[in-house]
Amino acid sequence: IMRSVTRRMNRQLDTIAHQALHDDLTGLANRTQFGKQLDEALESAHGELPKLAVFFIDLERFKEVNDALGHDYGNELLTVVASRLAGVATQDELVARLGGDEFGVLSTRATDEASALAVAERLRTAIALPCEIAGVSLEVQGSIGIAIAPEHGTSRDELLRRADIAMY
Repeated sequence: IMRSVTRRMNRQLDTIAHQALHDDLTGLANRTQFGKQLDEALESAHGELPKLAVFFIDLERFKEVNDALGHDYGNELLTVVASRLAGVATQDELVARLGGDEFGVLSTRATDEASALAVAERLRTAIALPCEIAGVSLEVQGSIGIAIAPEHGTSRDELLRRADIAMY
């Protein structure tokens, strides 16, 4: 009985830990996990300047989809976009839903402007594919802001702020 109870409690703890770090709707990492992974990537530089890129993505006209078609369509659109972003991410990239219609990508592979622009183009292309949701074809675009460490900052707050500003 004790082993059974212990296994059940461990499964529940694993579930709680997963829920604390992942978005319920999309299954992607959430803002907390994104920040934690960014901190770890910055700290892993071991005194050297970190080399990585942070991407902020905001879906354009998402509010119009929610207003015109309803939140179920909006949620389905977020799920499709999340799946596409996760599908084009490499093992050196973390994709997260930061809230609402905002996504973030942390790339330890994109270490300069050229490689960051290549990642942004890959992300933009994935988002821009037409979405078929319940018989309605939707075309979505995303605004993408990029911050590259160390050029644009060496702390989580600096990089997130710079990527957010660049997005707008």
